[in-house]
Amino acid sequence: MCLFEGTNLSEGRGTTRPFELITAPYIDYRWADTLDAELAANGVRGTRFREEYVLPTFDKYANTVCGGLQCYITDHDCFDAITTAVAMLVTARRLYGDDFGWQYPGRDAIWVDRLSGSDWIRTSVDAGKSTAEIVAGWQAELDEFARLRTEYLIYPEGES
Repeated sequence: MCLFEGTNLSEGRGTTRPFELITAPYIDYRWADTLDAELAANGVRGTRFREEYVLPTFDKYANTVCGGLQCYITDHDCFDAITTAVAMLVTARRLYGDDFGWQYPGRDAIWVDRLSGSDWIRTSVDAGKSTAEIVAGWQAELDEFARLRTEYLIYPEGES
């Protein structure tokens, strides 16, 4: 959920649930419902979302009522954090258009690029790509990394 530090959405600092709550003054009830449908359509399991309203005491949007969602991990074995975060970004951009942004006062416009390692996520979300298209964009590099790392593993996969 730290990718949200690179947006104008709050990652929950200033609440009792940082990194579980993702909120902003412009978010309403639609995000949680849309997000559950987006994840199901992409075969992503292991999490559910609940509509939430908070009044952060500090950080982004301090003392401003914010709507958003709370993330519940329902199955740690199949939860895919990065795909879930991408789906959250895709649906937030689609639902909230110009209200959603990659910039927040005090942080530069490319902070999300630094957090994610490139501009791929940001530019893909802005281009209207789907969650599946964005995640597919790094699969070849991920597969190559998995192949390269096998020779350096002390224990075979699945052992500890």
